[in-house]
Amino acid sequence: MSTTINSGKDRKIINITGKRQITIPLRFYEKLNFGKEIECILTDDSIIIKPLKSADDAATRELLQSLVAKGYSGYELLAKFDELRQHNKR
Repeated sequence: MSTTINSGKDRKIINITGKRQITIPLRFYEKLNFGKEIECILTDDSIIIKPLKSADDAATRELLQSLVAKGYSGYELLAKFDELRQHNKR
């Protein structure tokens, strides 16, 4: 059963298995771009489950910001980004 709450957030009741496992609803999984790992944060009365952003994500963002600041855009930006990523992997 899915219900939209007044705050605009989606809500879904999820069963917990005997092994304490849950299944993230597909629409949540896709909307938040979950990968292979999640981050769980315990608050006083809740557990927050978020997609885990890797350090690589931050480095990618920095690289893109740097290229944009240098005036690259469109396909030129993509080509330069791919070139620099390949160079950094060596």
